[in-house]
Amino acid sequence: MPQVLSLTPHCLADVWNDIRRVGQATGRCQEAETLAANLEQKVSAVASVTALSSSRPRVLCLEWLDPFYVGGHWVPEMVAKAGGEDVLGRAGHASFRVTLEEIL
Repeated sequence: MPQVLSLTPHCLADVWNDIRRVGQATGRCQEAETLAANLEQKVSAVASVTALSSSRPRVLCLEWLDPFYVGGHWVPEMVAKAGGEDVLGRAGHASFRVTLEEIL
């Protein structure tokens, strides 16, 4: 019988933990741990550099175009760590539909 994993990360820590869960389910725990740790380290390195910047570009992350959906869950957190300001996304919350007027 197949094993079903439901992966719905709400923050970047959840993404790293989901990688580990997939590793456990596939018998690749060490590879998953290495990947998760490397990704977490790379994101932290970027965040360290961008924290020194005085400007934060405004960013809009759309995950769907028809209709428009703003990226949610871990996407706004990723934008912040990369040095941006997600203008519509809400960290830790589900993606949601927006109008063209809201985007503009």
